[in-house]
Amino acid sequence: MKKHKTQNLKTNHKSINTKLLLALAVIPMAACILPEVVVAGPSPDAFDNALTKIAGWTNGSAGKLITFISLVGAAIMGVLGFSGRAIMGAIGIGVLLSAAKAIVDMIF
Repeated sequence: MKKHKTQNLKTNHKSINTKLLLALAVIPMAACILPEVVVAGPSPDAFDNALTKIAGWTNGSAGKLITFISLVGAAIMGVLGFSGRAIMGAIGIGVLLSAAKAIVDMIF
């Protein structure tokens, strides 16, 4: 009988730990060197411009078009026999995009 060599399937935990420790050391050092990057903004209203612009997109014609395309895509996938996960994902994107403004207003 032949003896088969089995491969050792152990992962190299030492290299994973080294990379993790290096990342955990570099991130705080970068925050100390570049503090202006870490700070979100000088005022609590720093993100209002971006929020207003994104809300305009999702409530405007672009958001309605993307919602319509995702719902039509879900219907086509249903007819073609795609998996339920893919269909529900497309429907979820459409519904989430159409309700994005209400969700953001509820959270913040």
